[in-house]
Amino acid sequence: MVILGVGLSAVPQEPESYVACYYPPVSGGRRRRQAVIGNEAVTFGVTGALAIKKTCPFGAFWNQAARSCAPAGSFTASRDDPCYSDRSLGSRPAINNCRGYYACVNRQSVPVCCPFGQTYTRFGCIACEGCSDPCTSTTITASGLVSSMTVSAGDQCYRQPQWDDPRSYVVVRAGPTYVTESCPEGQYFNLAGCGCQVAPWRNVSEAACTADIVAATFFNLPRGVTLNPNVQLSQFGEAMLTGQNSKISINVDDDTLTGSGVKSFDRYDADGTVVIQFRYRELSEITYRQSLLSTPVGCDEGNLLVTVDREDVTVEVENAAGGWDRLKLPTAGFKPNEWKTLRLVDNRDVMTLSITDGSDAYVTRTATSAGPYLKCGLDLGYNAYTKGFKGLIDQVSLYQCIPTNVAA
Repeated sequence: MVILGVGLSAVPQEPESYVACYYPPVSGGRRRRQAVIGNEAVTFGVTGALAIKKTCPFGAFWNQAARSCAPAGSFTASRDDPCYSDRSLGSRPAINNCRGYYACVNRQSVPVCCPFGQTYTRFGCIACEGCSDPCTSTTITASGLVSSMTVSAGDQCYRQPQWDDPRSYVVVRAGPTYVTESCPEGQYFNLAGCGCQVAPWRNVSEAACTADIVAATFFNLPRGVTLNPNVQLSQFGEAMLTGQNSKISINVDDDTLTGSGVKSFDRYDADGTVVIQFRYRELSEITYRQSLLSTPVGCDEGNLLVTVDREDVTVEVENAAGGWDRLKLPTAGFKPNEWKTLRLVDNRDVMTLSITDGSDAYVTRTATSAGPYLKCGLDLGYNAYTKGFKGLIDQVSLYQCIPTNVAA
């Protein structure tokens, strides 16, 4: 489904979301194109499609027939609605709205709001001083449809990147006609946000952003990184995890993290930026959810969990208010035996998740105020309450700044 050169598609089992696909031009054969994709200046090369996952305003679902967001209940219930497919489900959280949630009525998701100053949890609405998202109550008809729900317009983007210039963009108008415009001085075009934002890259006089930890392979472990005895190495130095308590641990409080080219994590900034990147490849097709990345059990500084199954990758992060924010990306088109690069960028206001197989890429982001989970360290491929990852991991990088030269 294409509107003004951009493909639009629903997201399975997530009716409030949709994917907008952009197609960077390729000339002279397959070559990488760079594009600023998130709320940061990290570049991302693709030769195929760049899929940006977006969310309709709370109370609205994606209507594939109309190619736009429409009030929930204003069109036929979809089999992609979790309330339709799971008869035991009583309610579920909304995306990007701490007060909002969906009650399951007649196998259909009905938007409902917690009172101001409260947030939705699996235990119901609880007090939360930091939860002040706008949320409009609904009126339900006898058939379970929403008869009065104020929903803002959808956020379909009618701007496209100027692929060779991140400070410009192309406005697509009816016809269609294409007009190139420039962002204000010091700003760049943010594809995920569909607008210009202040450029976060550093001035020439500022120190360059370098990684705190880099493990291209695991033949020579960087300081702060350990492999438990259940991890084996491939002939290329890739970590082979079997899912049986095998893990790669990153200890950011390691006092040995000093020396040439390595910053001490004694200077860890709980309010600063975090960028985590690594490659992974499954040993076989995934049939159940597995942990790719998590904070150790018992962390009282904040929690992070990244999981993967056969259909998607999900990030769950504990926010500063004590609730949980979630990012979820489909992995359709990615093959188990191919390497995928996962990148998580957390600038303490917005978290961006991106995955690429080197050709196509998926991107999503959400507003969040995450707790300082990095202080507890990280475990790759392991979580005490989730099945471990069965596959290969390599090329691990961790930054406490925004790099501008990370290759996807």
